[in-house]
Amino acid sequence: MIKIVLGLVRDLYFNLCIITIMTIRKTIDAENIEMLDSIIETCDNLIEIDRLIQRREDQPLKFNIELVQDNITNMKVDAIVNAAHEGLSGGGGVDGAIHRVAGAQLAGECINQLYGCPVGYARITNGYNLTANYVIHTVAPVWRGGKFNEFNELRQCYSSCLNLASMQGLKSIAFPCLGTGAFCMPKKESAVEALDVVRSYFENVIESYGKSLDNHPIWMQCETSLESVKFVCFNPEDYQCYLDLLPNGVLEIR
Repeated sequence: MIKIVLGLVRDLYFNLCIITIMTIRKTIDAENIEMLDSIIETCDNLIEIDRLIQRREDQPLKFNIELVQDNITNMKVDAIVNAAHEGLSGGGGVDGAIHRVAGAQLAGECINQLYGCPVGYARITNGYNLTANYVIHTVAPVWRGGKFNEFNELRQCYSSCLNLASMQGLKSIAFPCLGTGAFCMPKKESAVEALDVVRSYFENVIESYGKSLDNHPIWMQCETSLESVKFVCFNPEDYQCYLDLLPNGVLEIR
């Protein structure tokens, strides 16, 4: 209650300052108007910064990572991730399942508008008949014994999807087990990398949030729109790999 009262007092004070300056502005010559306008703009920025500070104190950042055993096409999220091939023309496994449920329009958009996707990168399409609004397609590396930077490329897949989802203003995203099917990436090690990328992504957002004062009021804004990430495992073996890392099946990052 005290915080609310103090916030109202601050708002009233700044608003009175602006009203006073606007009144004075009508009575001075043109040479000083520019200076007063600059003061008014500064007051507006101070009000916005103060409100953002209060919002940050009252609503601290919170992100959720959840483990689910299910078919990824059932996920009610903003976007599901597709473990795609470079041509984005559909295939087996997760890729085929997503294309079957989404319908022929998904393949049409992939082929006619996206023109493929390199390993480690991501592309986005509509979800069509899926519950999810969007599909983010990424291409995992093929396992070649770990001597060709495969794990770094796998990490890049997850990072690319997170960044693309945030650029689109999405709040929730669901990942399958990227690369561990036909591409033969090791299941346990891939789960470790996937979870580490997502956890680090949210931890870095929290660390940088409100850290810099250089470009106020933007400095107080969150660097991601994402709030929730699901790891969706279709078979029990994959699920167990993630469950060993997330014993409760849920991780909350603050």
